[in-house]
Amino acid sequence: MSSTEPEGPPVPLTTRQRGPRRRTVRLRTLLVCLAVVPTVAMGTQTVLTAERLLDQSAHLRADVAASEHTGVPLYTLLVDLQAERTASAALWAGSPGAEQELRQRRQATDRAAAEFRRAAAEAGVSVGEVVRQLGDLAVYRGRADARTGTPDTLLAYYTALVNEIIRVYQHEFSHSEDAELTQASRPVVSLLSASEMMARQDALLALAGPSRELSAGAFDQFTSAVGAQRYLYETWVVPYLPERDRRFYERITTSPAWETKTRIENAIIFENKDSDTGIRLPSDVGEWRAAHASFSMQMAAPSTSTGPGRSSPWARRRRTGCRPRWPG
Repeated sequence: MSSTEPEGPPVPLTTRQRGPRRRTVRLRTLLVCLAVVPTVAMGTQTVLTAERLLDQSAHLRADVAASEHTGVPLYTLLVDLQAERTASAALWAGSPGAEQELRQRRQATDRAAAEFRRAAAEAGVSVGEVVRQLGDLAVYRGRADARTGTPDTLLAYYTALVNEIIRVYQHEFSHSEDAELTQASRPVVSLLSASEMMARQDALLALAGPSRELSAGAFDQFTSAVGAQRYLYETWVVPYLPERDRRFYERITTSPAWETKTRIENAIIFENKDSDTGIRLPSDVGEWRAAHASFSMQMAAPSTSTGPGRSSPWARRRRTGCRPRWPG
């Protein structure tokens, strides 16, 4: 035996090759796993992300469709109810021409209510409480015509109905998981609420009528509405308005009509006089109606100047997927 040959029986070639081949297979498998497993994981994450985005997109589309289909007639109903509330207060107070105006306001409300019911039924939006409260409208109209009950109860009915409509806007036309939509829609409910505070002021001053007198309770409601609308505008509306709308708002608040509004509010709060039957308002209150008509129309302009027919405060959403930024 040669000294260079290893001791022991010769090892078959096939046996010598087996070890390296097994090691090669294991290494190849490991490399494949290192490549495939992260790819599968990334693919799974992509699918989950896509599903989430698609789900958000579906919610947004549903939200936009609901606001276009139901939000517009609901907003029209809100405005008409506010106007009917003021006309009802004027009728109760015996103001000249109140009957004819109230008749027109009621017709407008009836048209808006019919359109809203039709749209809500087709869209499937949860507005059952609004429909239920609308069912009592004829009863309260009869009380206004006969002047039965109290004017506070009459106005409270309209106020509760308007508040329910605002609640529908707040809860039915947005999805909280969409952060961008939530941010964009932040001032809308505050705008609706602030506008409602001024509409209440309008109704209460109509209730004062030719005598320019309010009960202590009605006067307290007026002062509360003034404080609420000023707070809402300053704290929850103006800070969240885009720059263009903020400039528009500043033009309104420096207009003669808005200055008249503020002057009358301050005069009512600080220059009123007690009487045997209530609280007598200063003579400045006679300028309220013209001023209110002027600035309320101006405040509708940012939302009504861009939509189809230039009449809908929800028209911006048709193009942007966002809620309107400025209700009337």
